[in-house]
Amino acid sequence: MPKNLKELEAGLGIMGYYREFVDHFSAVADPLNRLKAQGFRRAPIKNPARDSYAAKITFPYSAEPPADTSTPSLRREAERIRRQNDNAGQLWEECQVAWEKLKTALVNAVELAHPGFDKPFKLHVDGSKERGFGAALHQTQEDGKLRPILFLSKSLSPAEQNYGATELETAALVWALQKLEHYLDHAQIVVVSDHTAIRDTFASIRNGKPKGKYRLVNWRLYLERWRRNIKIKYREGRAHVNADALSRLPTVHDVVEVMLTESISAATPQPKTTPLADDLLTRIAQALPADPTFRKIYARLRQNEAPDILHHFAIQRDSKLLYFYDADNWRLCVPEKMIDEVIRVGHDDRSHAGGALRTYGFLRDYVFFHNMRRRVAAYVSACPECQKSLPRRSLPYGNMQPVPMPKCPFATVCLDFVTGLPEHDGVDCLLVVVDKFSRLVRCLEGRTDWSAEQWATKYIRQVYPEWGMPHQFIHDADPKFVSHLWQALCDASNTTNRPTTAYHQQANGLSERTIQTLVLCLRSVIGGRYDTSQWRNYLPHVLFSLNTSIQSATGLSPFELLYGRKPRHFLQLSATAEDEDFGSSQKARFADAWDAAQLAVARTKIYYDAKHRTPPALDVGDLVYVKLAKPGADGYHLNHQTKLSHRRAGPFPITKRISALRLELGLPSYLNWRPEFSIEHLEPVPALPPGPLKGTDKYIIEKIIAHRRVGRKRQYLVKWLDYDETYDSWEPEDILQEDVPKLLDLYKQQHNLVSRGRLPRSR
Repeated sequence: MPKNLKELEAGLGIMGYYREFVDHFSAVADPLNRLKAQGFRRAPIKNPARDSYAAKITFPYSAEPPADTSTPSLRREAERIRRQNDNAGQLWEECQVAWEKLKTALVNAVELAHPGFDKPFKLHVDGSKERGFGAALHQTQEDGKLRPILFLSKSLSPAEQNYGATELETAALVWALQKLEHYLDHAQIVVVSDHTAIRDTFASIRNGKPKGKYRLVNWRLYLERWRRNIKIKYREGRAHVNADALSRLPTVHDVVEVMLTESISAATPQPKTTPLADDLLTRIAQALPADPTFRKIYARLRQNEAPDILHHFAIQRDSKLLYFYDADNWRLCVPEKMIDEVIRVGHDDRSHAGGALRTYGFLRDYVFFHNMRRRVAAYVSACPECQKSLPRRSLPYGNMQPVPMPKCPFATVCLDFVTGLPEHDGVDCLLVVVDKFSRLVRCLEGRTDWSAEQWATKYIRQVYPEWGMPHQFIHDADPKFVSHLWQALCDASNTTNRPTTAYHQQANGLSERTIQTLVLCLRSVIGGRYDTSQWRNYLPHVLFSLNTSIQSATGLSPFELLYGRKPRHFLQLSATAEDEDFGSSQKARFADAWDAAQLAVARTKIYYDAKHRTPPALDVGDLVYVKLAKPGADGYHLNHQTKLSHRRAGPFPITKRISALRLELGLPSYLNWRPEFSIEHLEPVPALPPGPLKGTDKYIIEKIIAHRRVGRKRQYLVKWLDYDETYDSWEPEDILQEDVPKLLDLYKQQHNLVSRGRLPRSR
């Protein structure tokens, strides 16, 4: 009999190689396979740690119940350990019997005959819900005796254990034919079974009416290819012993939780050299006796009264530190109040290398504390240096809040400059003026060095006589448009001056898109063929093309929308008929254009919101970071910024909430930024996690927010008490059923969810 788990694995491997010589091998070896599976349940995945772990798991095993049974909890613990020892002892006895049976079967192996492929075969099949499938292939030899060719057996999968009798017997036949296809193909076969339903299966195939469950229909379609070769013979179960025994070996159904590791509580741990300083280790040792998580374990081990259930823990004699044995490694147990300091050593002192996952992977080799992964993730997410340095790959904040569509022309005017043009007759700059309702474009020529007064004069002389003064100007906060002169002009005409936030071109998207099209048209006409400094000669033709092109938002060209007709141009061959009822048709055009523009805005909002996140709820006094652009890119920058500089500046307090997407920050004097920011350029500072409740190591679930399906199981999004929404996490249903069953049942009742059983497969 094997002495440890490693010997058991090796022995089963050798015996499994010769399994074809052992009748009902799968059923006989089942106790040994269960013992092996339980032994490797907590084993490391990779070698050589796995081999080292297996060599230390010795047989037989038992746990010592606590001697002190003065309290109900200790009595329950003692009773549980006694039941566990009884079950473990029963499994050990079965394993000894199974081992002897396998040795005897290999020594006295049945003499198997060679198959004759020109002779008929007899296949005995049986399916048992107790353990699995069994099959025995026989053939009559030259001496007239029926001799076995080979034996097959298979344990049931979890899904197969739910089959009914008919499904089980049919599945056993299909499985046997698939396994023996290289023997039975084109041969005559007599299938012997103790279940009459198999005959009905072939009868339905012959009648061409396969009925029943989907799996039965699929199996019948597979058996169709064997219809001419197979003859079904029924035999009573009491006479069907050769195949029946393969699938009905008596077994124990209870899942036995066995302690497979030897008691090591008395041993002195030899841990890896930890990266913690000596003074920190001293403070950890001093905090252990009063720690709410480890104090009882520590006291039991110090008094040498620890039961075998604590065999994973040990105290180092010299340092008085508590260690936890896991995966062939001793890990230092960290008390609650020292956890943040230990995480700081693994994260801050390592130059903030990596995120939460790498920090957790580093610390897990050395230390142990409850909720380790979550505590590390909470610490890293609130680390100020990481907040400033780590890149964000999530969608930007801010759903679209479109500017209200005006109901008449020239009510809202968008302004922007086109600079960097080749100088021609002293002109190197354009002020693009766009009517938001009709999309009509005007271009005012000027110079880059003009003052606000000169541009205001240009606007009054060329645009005001035709359009009048609008209700509002929208621009990108150019210094000329936020000057006192321009503001005085707006105040005198009762016009709202609406500058956008810095580096937020979407707020003035109509001007940006119009300028892009304007420059593209000029480049297409001039570039590569003419002197580019002559661009002013082609500007009227480009503007005419823009103003006579149909706009997707309104369905009409700006010229037709404003004047009720299409303009004449060089390619027009016939005169345009005049509209007899100009007034009524013009009102209808305005109404249709406004409806079409509203629909276009709605479509744009859907597209925009799909690429942006809902902004967090920020109030006055909250702290935020400002996202910095890369060197050379358009955006916010700090002096002497390089590739290795922080990716965010701050944190800065919010001093005013202008709108849901526009905030005013309190900036230090050395930053020459406008205090108004779009929320797209801001990142909220995560709140520091409050930690577990005093005197406990548990995190409290406040409420269940949502649920989702993952495979055939369900997960729930939970809100943690005293944590903000950034710490909400998806938790499996079995964890919530154990921790907060009443809260889970209430949520299921409110949402009409199935309470028991696994979910059906999605199709």
